[in-house]
This record gives sequence, structure tokens and C-alpha cells, in this order.
Amino acid sequence: MSMVRDRIRRLAGSEPAALVQGHWFSIQYRPSLIAGEVINIGVAFVDAASKNACLKLLDELDRIGVMFGERMENEIRFALRSVEASMDKSRFEPPSENISFTEPRFASGKSVDEVLGQLFTSTVRLLSFARQTSSAHRVHGGNEKVRKQVFDSIRLQAGVNAERILAESPLWVTTEHGREHTLDIPLRGAQHLGSVVSAAYASRSTLENYLLRASIDLETASRIFHQDKLGLFVLRPTADDPVLGGRKLVEIDNVIDMLAWKLHKQGFTIGVEDDVQRLAGEVLEWCQVAR
Repeated sequence: MSMVRDRIRRLAGSEPAALVQGHWFSIQYRPSLIAGEVINIGVAFVDAASKNACLKLLDELDRIGVMFGERMENEIRFALRSVEASMDKSRFEPPSENISFTEPRFASGKSVDEVLGQLFTSTVRLLSFARQTSSAHRVHGGNEKVRKQVFDSIRLQAGVNAERILAESPLWVTTEHGREHTLDIPLRGAQHLGSVVSAAYASRSTLENYLLRASIDLETASRIFHQDKLGLFVLRPTADDPVLGGRKLVEIDNVIDMLAWKLHKQGFTIGVEDDVQRLAGEVLEWCQVAR
């Protein structure tokens, strides 16, 4: 780390020959130190004349959640804040083990904004894909958005009876051996426990994690509260989705089918639709709430 920092400081002291010149480096985030996956989250440019470091970082992070889920979105958001705080104190070194800087390289241009913009566009490709994905999910989206749409449709179809299955809070806190444990169970009736999950994720591992987490929480709650009518309801992308249609939709369906088969063998009711109203109808039919 110190070698990179010293090299950045040394290069920043060179005399400028163009309108703006200096040295730049990519800012990278590693979600897991073991897996080794690296995501470019921004670029920094150290101006040779002023020796100031200027940043251009990922923004519109809600779109990142579409691809990788809310947890990854929050982790990247925290990493970006750490980088900004570090640079504000003129520390040319990564603020944590999960963040790294590439070796500094020379760059020049008409202005700092122009240099940063070109470097950002060429190195941080995650954002452009996130914009495409976000545009494709104006109707669908992550779990929170999908749940709101489905629950609103349930209320429209069932009226006051909807409250018989919709939990006031999706989080169910239980205490065992003096420790609190939180389960995500948004559908809770007298005998029914269920969950609603979005399948609109470009990352296969993210989709698998959400589906598995939902099924595990339901199984755990079933054992604790002795309720065996379990339901998992999934809103999948539409076939004409410009980003998640075609081959990607086949992959998404394969993930859903694999887990659905296993859960069906365990007694789960599984509902999969690409339409909010139809999925809401399946929930009401499962829990036998009058419409």
C-alpha cells in the first residue's frame, strides 16, 4: 500500500506540459477477500500542478441493487463513503482491505472533468450495464419494489381481508437462548407463512441467494411456530424484457425451477408469474382469503 501511495505522491510532483496533466488510478472494491472478484467503483486523478486528487465515483447506486441485490448496494455505498473520506484527508491509500488502488498512470487533457469523464467511462463499465438493467425494470425491480406492487394488488383484490395475510412488518423477531433472531416473513396468516421474491436480477448468484434465504427463513419459522402451510411466490421478468429476456430469462427460469422442485417436495406451495396481479391472485388463492 505504501509503495503505491509514495509513487502517486512522487508522480504528482512532475511539471505539467499540457493544460491539465497528472496521474490517475482506478479505485476497486472486492466484495470477498477470498473469492478475488474485483469491481471498479471509480477513478481518481492527481493533478500535477495542484497536487490535488479529484474523484469520479459510482452514483445511482439503487441501480446496482437491481443486478446484485440490496446488500451489495449497501456495501458499495459504504465503500464509496470511505474512499471519499480518505481522499478528503489527502490520504493516497485505500481505507480498507476490501478497497484497492491500481498503479498510477499518466493522463492529460483539456480539463480535470474531461480526463475523469473519459477514464471513468472506459474503466467503470458496471454503471452503463446498471442503467440498461434499471431501464428494463421500470415495472419490476428488487424485492422491496416488487413486494409493494404485489401487496398493493392484494389489497385492491381482497380489500380489508388483505390484512389477514399481510404482516405489518416483514421482519419477525424471535428470541432463543437469550439471543434475538430475525426472519423475513412478509406473509403471515393464522396457518400460513409465505414470502414474495423478485427474480429480476442479472446475477445468478444474487437470485439464488434471495430464493434460498427466503426458503430457509420460512422453514425456520415453520419449525418454531408449528405452521406447515408455506408459500414462496416469485415475480419473474417478462419474455420481452430487453435485458433479462432471451437466454438470461432461460437461466433465471432454470434457477427458479431447480429450487421450486426441491421446495415442492418439502410441501411448499410455489407460485411463479411475470404479472403482478396474477401473482397477487395466487397468494390469495393459497391462503384462501376471499376477494
